[in-house]
Amino acid sequence: MNRMSPQAHVTQTERPLHATATKVWIGVGAFWVALFAYCMIAWVTGPDFRPNTFGHSSAPASYVLFLRGLEVAMLALTAWILWRFILGPLVRDRRFSFEGLYFLACFTMVVQEPWHSWVRPQLLYNDLFFNMGSWMGTLPVSNPTAHLTPLPLAFAGLGYFWIYGLPAYAGAKIMDRINRPRPGRNRPRFSPLQIIAIGFAGFCVFDLVIESFILRTGMFVYPSTIPALTLFAGTAHQFPLYEMVAWAGTYTFAASLLHFRDARGETVADRHVDMIAPPGKRRTLARWLALVGFLQTGILVTYNLPYMFWALHGGPFTISEAEKPWLTAGMCGPSTAYDCPGPGVPFARRDSATNRIPQELSK
Repeated sequence: MNRMSPQAHVTQTERPLHATATKVWIGVGAFWVALFAYCMIAWVTGPDFRPNTFGHSSAPASYVLFLRGLEVAMLALTAWILWRFILGPLVRDRRFSFEGLYFLACFTMVVQEPWHSWVRPQLLYNDLFFNMGSWMGTLPVSNPTAHLTPLPLAFAGLGYFWIYGLPAYAGAKIMDRINRPRPGRNRPRFSPLQIIAIGFAGFCVFDLVIESFILRTGMFVYPSTIPALTLFAGTAHQFPLYEMVAWAGTYTFAASLLHFRDARGETVADRHVDMIAPPGKRRTLARWLALVGFLQTGILVTYNLPYMFWALHGGPFTISEAEKPWLTAGMCGPSTAYDCPGPGVPFARRDSATNRIPQELSK
């Protein structure tokens, strides 16, 4: 990683300040872990823990087989990450590696995965993937059908290991490589802002490529976007540019955490954790909580909060229940009590019986 030189030191005044910041991140992380545990337990033990299979009977068999193949590949990649970064080092060294703590912290971020539809449906998962609904019904969301969100477990669930954690980890490695000091110089090639900008640009390209594949294959879709800020607007595979910016920001947040480690291998989140917790399991737990707090804050600020704003300005739905019911998943459409979002369509709230305008009033 981008370590400080051996001569770099921290003053006695700075150490307590860094430790205080770490305490804050640990506290933030503890909150998110508690929320994660609550959502998962309430979901699994509640009435929403059941598969959403809306429209399965009309799906082409070849397409379902294609998605099953993708799920197998996703599970295999998850298993590799678990062994390579978490279980392997734990068996070998009898302790979690920093990378293992990082990937486990990334996984907790799944609790925020369906929050993009907190206000109204913004991203529709393909319910042909294996799913057990989602935990959105355990939260005070505005969207009255959010509890029907068919979160794909192998894709969007375990995906925080491989579609988020792994690219950010690889991005940090690339940032390390291109920012190595030139021969004869101790300073990195780029300033912190420059290397962050380079990382962000790279993640924009990466996100555009990977989401193009996802959208073209219907793994999920963005059915209601702001047309002026959308590529291929009006099509089933439309892609909002603010999605690319937001997700690249989330990647950059994590990659920067990994890249800007000091000579001790500590990040801005867990710096001087030795002043807070004794060696052993307590220090490992404290470090993990700090990483959780930092990463959870990152996705909330760079992705979910902006998406709740974009949801207020979305254009007409580009996915119909009649053509691809496995994408609408019963969240809105003619067979439900709710019209899909779009201009002129009232916002439904959690206590709304419907958002449908009576015909006599719509004339």
